[in-house]
Amino acid sequence: MAPGQLNDMVQQAIEASSWKDDIRVRSARLEWITLDVRCKMDAAERTTQFLRELEMDLPQHTFDELRRLIHRLCGLVISDEKAYLIRHRLEPLARAAGCRDFEEFAQKLRGPEGEELHDPI
Repeated sequence: MAPGQLNDMVQQAIEASSWKDDIRVRSARLEWITLDVRCKMDAAERTTQFLRELEMDLPQHTFDELRRLIHRLCGLVISDEKAYLIRHRLEPLARAAGCRDFEEFAQKLRGPEGEELHDPI
């Protein structure tokens, strides 16, 4: 989801006078969002789906850098069509490392703590 789309969605939610859909945005910024969610299965499922759609941005140059690293570490060759594999496999690792996006994750991998992240990759 593009930041502009997210911004529009959050703005509409903030301007809503009620939370008849069982989800209310309390506050939001580009890097975080605070929600109130009523304890209903439908609301929980919609919230979970929304959060899944907030996948990290993966620019081509960062994808290329990550797949070169994976090739060096594991011997795997990842084609352009397999960017979803990088997203699916490395996004949880990037988030656990405290990274907001794949650019930050790649930077962390280049830095002094990068060696620690090689084994989980």
